[in-house]
Order: sequence, then structure tokens, then C-alpha cells
Amino acid sequence: MTPRIECCSERWREQAGALIVTIQRGEYGFDIGLDDQPDLRDIAGFYQTGRGGFWVAIADDRVVGTIALKDIGGDALALRKMFVDAAYRGREAGVAAALLETAVAWAERRRAGQIVLGTTERFHAAHRFYEKHGFARIEKDALPENFLFMPADTRFYRMRFERAASPLRRYALGLWFCGIAALAAIEFRRAAFAAGAFAPTPIAWLWLAGTLVVGAVGVALLVRERRARS
Repeated sequence: MTPRIECCSERWREQAGALIVTIQRGEYGFDIGLDDQPDLRDIAGFYQTGRGGFWVAIADDRVVGTIALKDIGGDALALRKMFVDAAYRGREAGVAAALLETAVAWAERRRAGQIVLGTTERFHAAHRFYEKHGFARIEKDALPENFLFMPADTRFYRMRFERAASPLRRYALGLWFCGIAALAAIEFRRAAFAAGAFAPTPIAWLWLAGTLVVGAVGVALLVRERRARS
């Protein structure tokens, strides 16, 4: 069964934490538990705020992979908690790639400027994985000032996106069409009342048609942009 990727709800929180701690202790040899990672006890409050998120891979009704993005302010998101059950690793399973692609797509939709992450020098497979998927190695001093350092982090990566546009720039085209529609409405009123009473001419009706069409286009553009942000 191909694992599915979904946002981590309270239903999966405990399983996600258990998977992460099992890999940290059993494979990486870290002396760490859930009590040392309060973020795993409050995934919604720590990760699923701002532009952040937390996703799990589910197979046979159990968590087999995790990935998180933490909103650290500015235009940056920090990639954290990427773990995959050993039985679901590798290119054929595709779980790690699916998790990362989900997180990257989320960041792009929310107009993030960059994703940054830290890892250790000895995780060579992880280095190749991140580099293959568009991350570039950077020096520690190139990280955002709010980056959340972990004790084991010695190697750092970043994926850049097109710089997030300001709200005014994102909605500029829709606002422009709406502005043109408003001007057309003024011209319709002027032409319709040219004789002092409401007596629309063919020209006035053309102005009205233009108002409706251009206004509809503007509203559609604004709604599309709004949905892209949700």
C-alpha cells in the first residue's frame, strides 16, 4: 500500500512522536526522549501556526514518516523533524520525497522566501537527498537570525524561492481591473445622465457592459489570489 501524506492531526501526534524518538535513539544513538522535545507534545501550537506545518506519511493506519516546517519569521521556514521508518526508505518507496515535496509546495503557496535546515556531517545520504531536491549548502552565518539550532547541527542547507511579493503587489492586477471598472461606471453615469435625466444612449450601455466585464475579471483575480494563500 502506498503511504498517503496528510497534515498531522491529534489522531497521529503520539505515533509521530514515537516514530521520531525511536529513530533518534535506536539509529542515531541520541540520548533523547519526548520530554526533551516539547514541540512534539504540542505539534499544533509549535508548528502549525503562521506559515508552518507538520505532515505525516500514513501506511496501514500507522505513521511511517514525518516532516515539519517551522515559521521562524521574515520570509523563512525551518525544515525539521524529517524521519522515515526504515521499511519505507529508498527511491522505490518514495516516502521521503513525497514528504519533502509536500512541504516545499506548501511553502511556495504561502509565498515563503526560503526553507533552511540543519543536519550533521555524518548523514551523507541526507546530504545527497537534500542536494538532489534543490537545496544548496550554506555556511552557518548565512542562516536567518531566528534559526532554531539543534545541538547536533553542523551542516546547513537552504532552498530559495522567488522573493515573496508584498500584499499590494500580489493583488495589484485584480485591483487594477477593479479600478478600471470603477472609472467605466463613472463614465456610464455621466453618459446616462447627459440630458439631466436618466436616458442611457448606446454609448452609455457600452460603458455599463465594460464596467461589468472588467469588474468581474478583477474580482475573479482577487479571489484566485486569496484562495492561493489559503
